[in-house]
Amino acid sequence: MGNSEEQIIEKIENNFFHVEIDDEEKINACFRYNNKSYNVVCEKDESLSSVFEKFKKQSGMEDQNLYFISEGKRLYPEMKLKYINFSRIEAHNKETTIGGTYGLKFTDVSKDIHEEHYFSKKAPSYRIVTQGINIYGICKGKKCKAYKKEVVVRLKNIKKFDLIKEKDDLECPECGGMIIPKTLGFHLCEYKIEGSKVVGKKVEDFEIKGIAENANSIQYFIPDKNGETMIVKLIIEITRDL
Repeated sequence: MGNSEEQIIEKIENNFFHVEIDDEEKINACFRYNNKSYNVVCEKDESLSSVFEKFKKQSGMEDQNLYFISEGKRLYPEMKLKYINFSRIEAHNKETTIGGTYGLKFTDVSKDIHEEHYFSKKAPSYRIVTQGINIYGICKGKKCKAYKKEVVVRLKNIKKFDLIKEKDDLECPECGGMIIPKTLGFHLCEYKIEGSKVVGKKVEDFEIKGIAENANSIQYFIPDKNGETMIVKLIIEITRDL
């Protein structure tokens, strides 16, 4: 190779890659490289190598003969996007871990700004909550009556949930289709959130604890007041039911 290991690390470290499903077939892929962001629209049937070729053309990134590991498994270049579980990922060159991560754009819950949303008898079925963890997201099912609306995924009796690893298991309560997770809510429980988020060129860890004790409302983390960030780890745990 023409570059030293130090040069490769300098070029690659702290780069981030994120995808969102825009509709049933399209994927919006966002890549952060050298403190700049790039976006390409891809088909779900495209391969991982195809996506990175598009990024390389936009960013001028050189081919560093990298391969990628996610959840202990190697992601081969020919793998199609629709088969990849986009959780934490590492870029490797030979035996050296160089850096990089997959993540999720999500409400910055580390700011711990929440409010009580009181229940209404007029709420639609896809807005009903449960005791414990509730994930709020946007339904992507075009034929669903909740399409593009905020729905609530009720994680009933689930005491611990890894959002990054398990987000693909979240389904719209109305149609059973895919959602884009956006924020959290808690009802009648004590909870703990452990996470990591992207701050500039670094990843910062955080931990918050709280209690949601009002029987007539849900403690809702407000997207507009907390803002949005790139989350690379978010483990939500119920420490006690009330």
